[in-house]
Formats: sequence, C-alpha cells, structure tokens
Amino acid sequence: TSPSGIRKKCRIDYFKPAASVDLKSIRASRNIGFIEACRLAIAEYRYDMQAEHYREGRIAAKTLLENADVFGEGPDMGWLREALKVPNVPFVIIFYKAERAPLTWGTVISPGSQILDGARIALDRADANYLEFMGKFGSNRPWVLDEPLNELDVTGLPAWFWRM
Repeated sequence: TSPSGIRKKCRIDYFKPAASVDLKSIRASRNIGFIEACRLAIAEYRYDMQAEHYREGRIAAKTLLENADVFGEGPDMGWLREALKVPNVPFVIIFYKAERAPLTWGTVISPGSQILDGARIALDRADANYLEFMGKFGSNRPWVLDEPLNELDVTGLPAWFWRM
C-alpha cells in the first residue's frame, strides 16, 4: 500500500540488484529514426511514470520483505534481501524493433533525475484523481462524468491545428 493508501503493484521485467530493467517493443509507424521513435514513445506512454513507480515499488518490496508480508513459497529469499539492499537503482529501458530490421536501443533514468521529479508529480496527481473518483463513484459503478456538452473552441485544440 502506498502512502496515499492505494494498493499498487509493479512487475519489473528484469529485476537486477543494480537496476530495474524493462523491455519494450516498438513499431516505427512514423517516418522518423528508430532512436527518435523510442524517445517519443517514452514521452507519449509516460515511461517516466513507470520508472518512478518501479522505484517506489522496490522500496515497498524491501519493507514487505522485512515485515514478513511476502506470500507464497519458493527458493530462499536471501538473494532478494541482498538485491533490495542496493539503494537508488536506475530504471533501464531496452527497446527492440518488433518488425523488419532487428534494431535495439537502451537508455537509463537514474535516481535524482529531473525526469523522475516530473513523474512523481504526475503520479501524485493520478493518486488524487483515483481517490476522488473512488469517493464519487465507488468501485461498483462506471466512472462516467455527467458533464454538459460544450461547443469545441479552437483554444482547446493543439497549437499545430491551424498550420495545415
């Protein structure tokens, strides 16, 4: 459970002592370079938020393990205890092209990055929205806003709209 009281989970693709690694497939549908498409995907899909969430998840995992709140059976958890002792690990994203030429590209978002500061703000806003809508609608009703229809104004469209 997070500080906001919301139960959360994360599934790190490759949990390493020195990093959380996530593998992403990408299909370059625009006429841009592969690396540019990867960077665009990070921004569009908000992988920065995933990086911050996984950082938070590793901290929570350490607490859960220390409090013996880990369920299930398996091999000795000593390796996990040791891995979770490593503070402030980076989030590594590895992209691979899912079609045609087998290209790959990787990048890292390190703790203390300005990118994670923005992600933290977005995650806090998401938590607040979740709590607001749970309070308004609960978990058994669709979250459908009953706002009246308003005329679309040009100021509500992206700046590039008039440049046709």
